Amino acid sequence: MDTKFRFTKKAIDSIQIPEKRLRIRDTGVPGLVLDITQKDVRTFRVYKKLKGHKSPVNVTLGKYPSISIEQARRLASETLGQMSTGVNPNEDARSKRKSQITLQQAYDDFTGSRQLAASTMRDYNSTVVRRQLLCPVRDNYDGRLGVVTSMTFDSF
Repeated sequence: MDTKFRFTKKAIDSIQIPEKRLRIRDTGVPGLVLDITQKDVRTFRVYKKLKGHKSPVNVTLGKYPSISIEQARRLASETLGQMSTGVNPNEDARSKRKSQITLQQAYDDFTGSRQLAASTMRDYNSTVVRRQLLCPVRDNYDGRLGVVTSMTFDSF
């Protein structure tokens, strides 16, 4: 199979499930690739060598068909634009994730910065555990304060 062609819905849908991971390059946007796994997971990525990096940088854009080919091309162009200035989008996203504080960290900071009676701590801990505020079990919630909304608490 040709591993480089212009992505179209018909062409992508017609690709058979490979025996091992397959990487197909788009001729429309250089650097945009579609990875297809043995379990038929189809993922758009940007694959490009950056100055100062030994190996190419692999940035995941999203899964097909959740994002369309046109969306993938637009995202790839934006990502390639960032990369042309020397920015590694993976490192940027990683630092943003690390900069967000979790509810556990906020709770620990709050309780650690105060002189609280044992009974108060017991009440706080039982409330927190009962409400599962520190147990991110809800869908679309990873424990980071940046993703907490009023809907997060409405479900309790």
